[in-house]
Amino acid sequence: MNLITRRLSFVAVLLVICLAIFNFAIFPTSIVTFTKKEDTRCSCPESPCETHMAESKYIVKEVPVSVSDVKIPFTAGLLKDGLVSFSEEKEEFNFRVNPNFQHSSCPTSLQRKVIESDWFREKYRPDINLLTNKNKLNTSEYERLLPYWMPFGYKYHENITEKELYDVYKEFPVEDSIFTFPGKTRPPCITCAVVGTGGVLNGSNMGREIDSHDMVFRVNNAVRKGYEKDVGVKLTHYVFFDRSLARTSKDNLPTDEGTIYVFMPCRKADLSYLLSIIGKGTSSRKQKMSVKSESLRILHPDFVRYIHKIWEIPNLSSTTGGMMLMTALHGGCDHVTIYGMGYTYDYSMHYYDKDYVKYDKVTGSHDYQREIALMHQLHKDGVVTWYKRDIAQFS
Repeated sequence: MNLITRRLSFVAVLLVICLAIFNFAIFPTSIVTFTKKEDTRCSCPESPCETHMAESKYIVKEVPVSVSDVKIPFTAGLLKDGLVSFSEEKEEFNFRVNPNFQHSSCPTSLQRKVIESDWFREKYRPDINLLTNKNKLNTSEYERLLPYWMPFGYKYHENITEKELYDVYKEFPVEDSIFTFPGKTRPPCITCAVVGTGGVLNGSNMGREIDSHDMVFRVNNAVRKGYEKDVGVKLTHYVFFDRSLARTSKDNLPTDEGTIYVFMPCRKADLSYLLSIIGKGTSSRKQKMSVKSESLRILHPDFVRYIHKIWEIPNLSSTTGGMMLMTALHGGCDHVTIYGMGYTYDYSMHYYDKDYVKYDKVTGSHDYQREIALMHQLHKDGVVTWYKRDIAQFS
């Protein structure tokens, strides 16, 4: 018995050593120390603001060893010939990989959640082309994307030629990233607030917390004046859909210096619209926007189709807010906190509504319930933090 016991002990020790080595190689957590971030902004005891901060805000206290060489293994789909394929039978489930993609070096990046969450790992491919530009358009790519209807490709009722696309794309910067840091040092871990227009933000006092993030994403009718206490004022990224701006006053359109504007062309007329807002052409639509060409980014059809096919319910397109969230999730944010997304009968549909407006669970092509379920799963798996306030159905 003593011999057997000694042998079992020896095997156990070897197993522990092997697991420790494997854990360090894959999860380099031993080089990171975490500490709760003291919250000095919430004075009301047990308020939604204080509870939210206590649960979600951590900072990296010390990172003495670089982990920039530790590559996160993205395994969703099958990588072949520069394409990620999620189906051998359907070509529309093939998506072009960005050859210039860079893994995050942040030791606490949400990219690392692919190691912990099976659900997230089966979907998440941040290396798929997020943006398109003139350098990503050639005859081969044009023909590959031509069979798919806009915004998932280049097919439309009226023919769209390769030259027409190039004449638009050439006016915009050749960029692979939605982030710029002019005159600043890139943060080691990029924190992002993704701010929707949901009524849950009215009276929330979340403004200062939202503005504390490195990047703040806003969408469409992002009214800030008069609601600063609840939604903040900072803006770095504006994701918009021109037809959603029909009721937005020109005074409420963002003109903040340094803002990156993100657009998803859905119709052929959107191409002329893009040129019109930078002063290079005319559009049949009344447009209120005026944007510098170097500040605008165009979402790649592969990325939009990937979000639609892999993350969404078939035949239902994502809302602009949903695309904003997915852009942040795949665009380089290391920590994402969601505010004002997820509609509920407990609050009016928008935080700026003067009277209560009831939301519809399914409006047109948008399935809000699907997005709520998606955010719930992302929050549950620790990929994002979702500000839910006091809404029981979000729990």
